[in-house]
Amino acid sequence: MPSKPQQIVMVVNGLIEDYRWAYEQAEKGQYLIGVDGGNNHIYRMGLVPDLIVGDLDSIHRQARYDFESKDIPFLTYPSQKDQSDLQIALEHAASMTPKEIVLLGALGNRFDHAFGNVVLMTSLEEQGIPVVLMDETHFIRIITRSLEIKQAVGDALSLFSLTPRASGITTQGLYYPLNDETLFFGDTRGLSNEIMDPDAKVTLKEGRLLTIRVKGKVDLE
Repeated sequence: MPSKPQQIVMVVNGLIEDYRWAYEQAEKGQYLIGVDGGNNHIYRMGLVPDLIVGDLDSIHRQARYDFESKDIPFLTYPSQKDQSDLQIALEHAASMTPKEIVLLGALGNRFDHAFGNVVLMTSLEEQGIPVVLMDETHFIRIITRSLEIKQAVGDALSLFSLTPRASGITTQGLYYPLNDETLFFGDTRGLSNEIMDPDAKVTLKEGRLLTIRVKGKVDLE
């Protein structure tokens, strides 16, 4: 196990439709964590996790048997607990001080789970560890200073303040520009902008922004 992996990829028990895409993302990381039922996705991708975390109530028997036979370490917890499997896994990953954590399979049909996963991103961001939550369509990050967006012309980009106000926001390469402006919590002014430049950028001076890039999905009405 690398002492300080550049990127930790965590696979969660949400929706993954394109396993080829997910495989490519998982392969980019230096350390792979399967979060309970997320190990079923890892098994289908033909990969082997470096660590398995959770209460193991969602992992399929064959996947568990196969990973146990490979002596993969398990970090197990009882099903009745105060934290979700993902929160436990994120706290463990944070102790490894990676430069970035990528979450796959953290979105899907359960909005409460998806929203909880976004909320969990904030605690890691406060520790200085950026978290990226992505699926085949969405690329979600929380920023406090800047975000550079490469080669995403035509994608939608939404900006939401997660603090009472996020101020000093300046954008480059977006259809609707912001120039040292403020977005407020509970306002939709930052909804569904369009990326116009292959080197787009968002910066802010104060507050916290939830940034959501949606591939090829723009409605400027």
